[in-house]
Amino acid sequence: MKVEKFAKELKEFLKSNGMGTEPTYYTMEDWQDRGEPYGNDAEGGTLTSEGELCNALTLVDTLPRALFLDRFTEWCNERGFFWEQGFHWTVHFYRN
Repeated sequence: MKVEKFAKELKEFLKSNGMGTEPTYYTMEDWQDRGEPYGNDAEGGTLTSEGELCNALTLVDTLPRALFLDRFTEWCNERGFFWEQGFHWTVHFYRN
């Protein structure tokens, strides 16, 4: 899957799962331009979030959040990507 299509579908997936109003998506090049220490080789791009997505990634204290992470992982894998958390507020996407 092309990265552009993945990014578009990712935004739709997040929105349909109650996570889509706040995360910001960066292409790999845009993220590199920021000068951050992690995720600079994430071909699928990077998401930043300090809202519900961030909470779901760091505070897996409820079943809905845990189930979301399972769906998120499966959804990414079905599109040829996997995710990795960088900071508590970043998610980087790499090809499988």
